[in-house]
Amino acid sequence: MKQSHHFDAVILGDSLAARITGALLARAGCRLLTLRPAQTLPTPTWFFSSLLLERILDQLDGRAVLTKPQPFQYLADEVRLDFHGRNPLPEEVRREFPTAADEILATTSTLAALGDKLATLLWEQGGLPLSGLPSRWSFAFRCLRKGLTQGRLHEPLGDRLDELDSTVAAGFLSGLLPGLALRSAEELSLAEAALLWHGVMRPTAASAAGLEGLLQRRYQQFHGQEDDLARLESLDPGRHQPSRLHFRGGQQMTASAVVVGGGAAAAFLPQPLQTFTVADSQQPPQIPLGDKVPPVLADHVVLAGAPPLRLFFSGSGDQRRVTVECRQELSAKALKARLEALLPFATFAIPGGTRPAVPDLPPGLRQAIRRAVPAPGIYHSSEAILPGLGSNGEILTGLSVATAIQRRLRRKPA
Repeated sequence: MKQSHHFDAVILGDSLAARITGALLARAGCRLLTLRPAQTLPTPTWFFSSLLLERILDQLDGRAVLTKPQPFQYLADEVRLDFHGRNPLPEEVRREFPTAADEILATTSTLAALGDKLATLLWEQGGLPLSGLPSRWSFAFRCLRKGLTQGRLHEPLGDRLDELDSTVAAGFLSGLLPGLALRSAEELSLAEAALLWHGVMRPTAASAAGLEGLLQRRYQQFHGQEDDLARLESLDPGRHQPSRLHFRGGQQMTASAVVVGGGAAAAFLPQPLQTFTVADSQQPPQIPLGDKVPPVLADHVVLAGAPPLRLFFSGSGDQRRVTVECRQELSAKALKARLEALLPFATFAIPGGTRPAVPDLPPGLRQAIRRAVPAPGIYHSSEAILPGLGSNGEILTGLSVATAIQRRLRRKPA
């Protein structure tokens, strides 16, 4: 690390959201230091694109990382729906739900329109309104201009599904969307569900590994500096003054903004601010399956049930394995029963149950805004801000924090 006494922003820890924040701030000419932990950033098993990601890639000259959308399946009892497969979604829905297809397709079309409108609005706004009352008023005004009310955006998805005439349609959508988000329909707001669906149905996706590499290259290209998080001894947050960072060996730095990019870095914050953070995400269990995985299964599967499971099949031949993500803890016995019903010919040993794949934090965009800026000059840019949106939540968070810091520094967002 070069000798420097002050940075516009220091990023502690690592996440997709933090890398987006770093690349955008570096491109805007900010003086940056990122302190990374020793462990590498895990590649997400589920990854969807969004309008926001495509616009960010345009700014970073990185559209080469865009790929075809990720195929996945939804499985429930006798139902199997293929997304981004050989058949269009309407054809799949009409085959599996002949009596409820019209209402399902009308509801998803409404979600898609709302998600597209919200994504456009968020790009124009520079992300979520994190810069105090002026940005929130601006966001509310933009919403009104597009015919969106705050009450509608924050309405629970479950309330909207209860209004459907068809119990079959309501049952399917209350299985699919919470299965993708690993949040219940009561926890998921209509706005979050719309943004989730917007990402799921995007005609392009991105290579997660390619995106992480691009963000790292752009960060370095625009002179972002890096060092080891283990060198940091303590942090004195400054509310209306620069924060001070103390390193091993007596070196000190100051920063106008501090970004917490991962759970381990939260340990450097004062105890009251740690309530807004979560521990580093636990890696979900990977279970060896041998070669008895039915070829009709996609690599990505949402398995309906109580609770829904997100499955990712990887490997080949007799080295097939499945990664299991769940909203809540599930015992090894219960998990084995769920997998045996899906894979009756596979032989596998389950080392343990599942841990929650999504942090147990209050849902909704309002709560996300509070978590992202717990104190003046302190920001969180990680999966903990919008956990129900997965990769799209991190993309939105990374953009939002970058915009807020540029406004704090009185620089026009790039």
